Amino acid sequence: MDRNNRNRYFIAAYAGMPFGVVGMCTGMILAWLFNKFVVG
Repeated sequence: MDRNNRNRYFIAAYAGMPFGVVGMCTGMILAWLFNKFVVG
């Protein structure tokens, strides 16, 4: 995993932080899906 993707995951986790662990996990999953399908 390159640095750019890692930063994206961190941003997703931070965005989900107010919602607790569930929000963080959701953010990470959404970032992963975005990488998989949009970036390819």
